[in-house]
Amino acid sequence: MKRGQVTVYMVVVIFKSAIEQKQVEITSVPEQFKAIQSQIQDCTDKFVLDLIYTLGVDGGYLYRNNLTLIEYQGVNLTYLHYGKTNYMPSAQRMEMDLSKALNLLLPYNCRLVNESVNINFGNVVSSFDITDTNVKVVIKWPIKLTKGAVTSDITDINLNYPIRLGQIRNIIDGMVKQQIKDKPQLCVTCMARTAQTSNLFINTYNQGSDVIFLVTDMKQVKDFELYKFWYVGDYK
Repeated sequence: MKRGQVTVYMVVVIFKSAIEQKQVEITSVPEQFKAIQSQIQDCTDKFVLDLIYTLGVDGGYLYRNNLTLIEYQGVNLTYLHYGKTNYMPSAQRMEMDLSKALNLLLPYNCRLVNESVNINFGNVVSSFDITDTNVKVVIKWPIKLTKGAVTSDITDINLNYPIRLGQIRNIIDGMVKQQIKDKPQLCVTCMARTAQTSNLFINTYNQGSDVIFLVTDMKQVKDFELYKFWYVGDYK
């Protein structure tokens, strides 16, 4: 297919809610601190999910200083193939970006204030494990809660999301390698076959000499939002 065409590849869609399959564990606290514990847990859960979804929009990166970007509908998207170079990040790079952002930003986004409970927040140290079927997050965040003579500590928050980020990453890496090989043509049958075998929805949009790719996992994870991975390829 010539690069000027707009294409949509559809597979058998399975709308299966995965939000109930996620796992969130946090250090147990006495009853008088349960409300604070719940707020910290919910805020952390939302913030981590937002980071993972932002990573998909940004083409697998959260830090893109040395990458080529293009604006599309008000969003800066990332070139994952430019010329003959494949810029698809490794799973390890994605884990590092997520952990770096979480360690830096979580204390500012989930720092609670309570009139009756003194809350002392320590530094965050986190690790991500991206697999074919899950994104696992381990957060070490010392939080001391004090109310009168009663004290308690929150130290661990563990999260597990059924997001196929590792598999999606590997699939797109294969697509990028194929697209670099086939330039300046775009292999329609290759993408259709990939979509069919992976239960993905793949859209392409033309912008000048570039092609913008949107790969959507047809499984609900975040409220009613499907997981989306955007990237750009140049076809000059």
